[in-house]
Amino acid sequence: MMHHRYLLVTLLLISMIAYTTSVCTKPRIRRAWSELTLQEQHRYIKAITLAYESGHFDRMSEVHWANVNFRYAHFTSGFFPWHRWFIWKMENYLRSLGPEFECLALTYWDWEYHNGDPFTAGHVLNPKYFGSVTNIPGCVTDGFFVSWTPGEDCVRRTWNRNYTIVGQKALADLIVNFPNYGIDAHGFRSKFEAAPHSNVHNWLGGKMGTSFSTYDPIFYHHHSNVDRLYSMWQDCHDYDAVSQEDLGFDEYAGNDPNYNGIDVVIPFGSKYIPEILTPRVIHHITGNKMIEMEYQYSPHRFPGLINQHYQNKPCKWNWMRTLSPNVPATDVKRQQNLKSSADVISMIPERTCEPLKMFEANALQVAEENELDGSPHKSLQNLSLGYDSVEKSESLVGIRFLVDIPSQSTIVSAHVSFVPTQLSDVPIYLKIEVEQTTDSVSFYDMKLSERRTAKKMNWNIINNWTTLRPISTPDISQLLQYAVDDDTSTHSRSITFILRGVQPNIPNGRYVSSDTQSIILLVSYC
Repeated sequence: MMHHRYLLVTLLLISMIAYTTSVCTKPRIRRAWSELTLQEQHRYIKAITLAYESGHFDRMSEVHWANVNFRYAHFTSGFFPWHRWFIWKMENYLRSLGPEFECLALTYWDWEYHNGDPFTAGHVLNPKYFGSVTNIPGCVTDGFFVSWTPGEDCVRRTWNRNYTIVGQKALADLIVNFPNYGIDAHGFRSKFEAAPHSNVHNWLGGKMGTSFSTYDPIFYHHHSNVDRLYSMWQDCHDYDAVSQEDLGFDEYAGNDPNYNGIDVVIPFGSKYIPEILTPRVIHHITGNKMIEMEYQYSPHRFPGLINQHYQNKPCKWNWMRTLSPNVPATDVKRQQNLKSSADVISMIPERTCEPLKMFEANALQVAEENELDGSPHKSLQNLSLGYDSVEKSESLVGIRFLVDIPSQSTIVSAHVSFVPTQLSDVPIYLKIEVEQTTDSVSFYDMKLSERRTAKKMNWNIINNWTTLRPISTPDISQLLQYAVDDDTSTHSRSITFILRGVQPNIPNGRYVSSDTQSIILLVSYC
């Protein structure tokens, strides 16, 4: 009996130790909302909801709109450092809520990928998460915070379509072409705050368009991305390599043209943020020698796209880990789920090669075509991907990419990702074909149904349509390998994939976003 008691106590101690000594990643990693698993998304929502229920969400909001703080943190050089520490403090509070949250990090909405059409941000702005996009101003009518009354009022939005979210190319130009922080309208800080930053606030409108923006929980999503893009600017111009002691006007210019201002104390005026800090102290997000603040942002395609646009003066990324072309790939997995068939390519032997590189491209052009009447549709908000049966097609979806991979390269893996625009628990079967010729004519000049496809994959099932997040096709490396092997040119070539889908027992299939920026081809090759 004593032996059993001893064993029970030992097991309880082991379980308590296992529960209370989890090891968190250092530095902590902030990831895009679309990168989080469903469990991680729910954990974040649970944490921010607990912050609201405890009153701390409102207390932090009061810090933001307090007069002395707001004047320093907006339309002055203090904009970036003030908000950097502000969201860091909220992140630390969320991590303090219990063992379940001790490794939690803020997450960001990479809105630069959704500037053309807000509906492509459905993985963020939807009824389950941060509220649906609507044309009706007033209190939000859905989202996890629909019943909240921060500041003794509902969360309001006005959806001001007079503003547009700044996209990737304009952001790339801003990050690369404005190397000085600046004290006037010609510096990076003022230009960024005035357009990319403020446009998101004003587009959402309501509380987000005022000094009370922190009463909308999407504020932290937005400002995590703001901090990420600021960190990207710092990294691009190698300001991350400048020691904190040597920081000057280029890295941070105060509001006085004769005085750097980097050692001016940042006002927070709150017992909830008691630290005495200066912009110098919190300039570095990694390798900071002046205060305990270490974090990074997850690998992302945007730094790579910046260097694609500026090949003559590429950024030398250090803080930013990029998924750009010609960067060694990690954790590449090949899906071998094809079947032999007369019209299906056979699996080629598994090949390994070094060094492994990655190529990424947004869709050059997309189109949908209804086979029943042969009518092409090139400018739809959504693309219909579906059959009413395997034998009788309702619609085709064509996607063209400009592929810059050397001929005769070995394609290790390839996937197309796109964004669904509605939820469904019913799986869909997908068939993908590649056009016979590269550099083919535009979708505007030839119907999809008239194009000759050389190779195709058999039906493959896709189950994960239960969240409005980017999903990937099965591996299409075999199709791309055929296109690369068949083309002896060394320049970029246009390659067209045609997708067909069938949803069992339910006609009309699925809808996916037609925004070319949200449709991505990701290839690993050597």
